[in-house]
Amino acid sequence: MRTKIIMIVSISKNGVIAGMGKGYLTPWPMRNDEESFKETVNGKLVVADEQVWRLLTHRKLLENCKSLAFSLGKRIHLPQSVPVAKSVEEVISHAEKTSQDIVVVGGMEVYQAFMPSVSKVCISRICGLVERSTDSVYFDEELHNSIRENFDKIFDDVMERDEQNPYPIAYSIYKRIN
Repeated sequence: MRTKIIMIVSISKNGVIAGMGKGYLTPWPMRNDEESFKETVNGKLVVADEQVWRLLTHRKLLENCKSLAFSLGKRIHLPQSVPVAKSVEEVISHAEKTSQDIVVVGGMEVYQAFMPSVSKVCISRICGLVERSTDSVYFDEELHNSIRENFDKIFDDVMERDEQNPYPIAYSIYKRIN
């Protein structure tokens, strides 16, 4: 079995990525987005940088999956029990040993490192403007272009706003074509 690598991005209308910037908290309390995330990562190997890993464990979104922190040489400050990978190849090797697919959930360095190997991209676009801060992280134009050039959209849906979701969410799934 060949390991599949899936990328998940949750992004606001003005380009702010969830879990990055403004105190590292998700800037929108979206129940549907969290449920979709949990469903996608269930039983898979989740790869995140230190900041995103801390957010996801704080929000208890990694309960039914294994996770690795990812760092390209930067020193990270996580509990010693948290495995840390320093290359894409190391992550793939770990996933193949455990017969798990990989889900890449950010930050930007992680997205950029894995993009050449990603087979599927899941994007949830929060249809609302999120307050920007000086440390907000925005989805890179180069990654947008890579998705447009190398992937076909295979799914599109919108979940309307309700009492637990203050904004509508547009979900799109893309599959690599080349």
